[in-house]
Amino acid sequence: MGDGECDEPETLGALSIAAREQLDNLIFIINCNLQRLDGPVRGNGKIIQELEATFRGAGWNVIKVVWAPSGTSFWPVTSTACCSTK
Repeated sequence: MGDGECDEPETLGALSIAAREQLDNLIFIINCNLQRLDGPVRGNGKIIQELEATFRGAGWNVIKVVWAPSGTSFWPVTSTACCSTK
């Protein structure tokens, strides 16, 4: 599903119905390319955070994976890495 489709009321309704009905074996993969069929996705560059909040608010567990072409950096690389587990 694309990030543009997530603006549609049908998509947002499906999220809440799935949570309400306790459908616990669903996976949504969303391609955040900031494009819709009729133009760019609304608003700012915070669509990933907005979608995460929407899914969490509807009762979903969210695993966010962000990647980019090689050579593109979302955060500075440091010599030490830190991982946390729950």
